[in-house]
Amino acid sequence: MAWINGLERKRFNEEQKRLAEQYRAAGMTEEQIEQMYQFDLVEFNSRRRFSEHTQQFSENAFEESDDDKSPLLEKYLAQLSTSLDFSFAGDRYGWVEEIEKPELIKGIKALSKEDIELITLYVFDDLTQNEIGVRFGISQKAVSKRIEQIRKRLNKFS
Repeated sequence: MAWINGLERKRFNEEQKRLAEQYRAAGMTEEQIEQMYQFDLVEFNSRRRFSEHTQQFSENAFEESDDDKSPLLEKYLAQLSTSLDFSFAGDRYGWVEEIEKPELIKGIKALSKEDIELITLYVFDDLTQNEIGVRFGISQKAVSKRIEQIRKRLNKFS
C-alpha cells in the first residue's frame, strides 16, 4: 500500500487531538502531552520513511517472465541470488542447508564428501569414533584426529 502523506498526516493529527483530550481528562500537563506528541511524531515519521523507502515485490517477481519486474529486483538480483556448487537438499546431508551462516555453509561445502560423511555419522547418526573407524577402515585415533582437523577448519567460519 502506498503512503499518501497528506492523508496519513491528517489521520495522525486527528488521532493526536483525540489522545490529547484523553490525556487532559486523565490529568496530564500540557508539557507531558507535548512529550507524548513528540514521541508519536517520531514513530509516525519512522513509519513514513519505511513506507517510502520500501518496495514490495509482486507475487510473480521471481518468475522468469520479464513482465512486472521490479526495478529494485533487477538492480539487486545478484545480491539476492545464490548458487550452490552441489545441492545437499533432499538427501542425508540436508542438515547443511539448514545452517544460517553462509560462510559456514561455504566452509562445509569445501570439505571432502568423506569429511562431510564423517560429520554426519558423528553428529547426526550418533556413531562413536570406533564405529566410524570401522566404517572408514581407520583407527579410532585417526577418526579423532580428522574430527579435530575439521573442527579447526570450520571454527574459522563461526
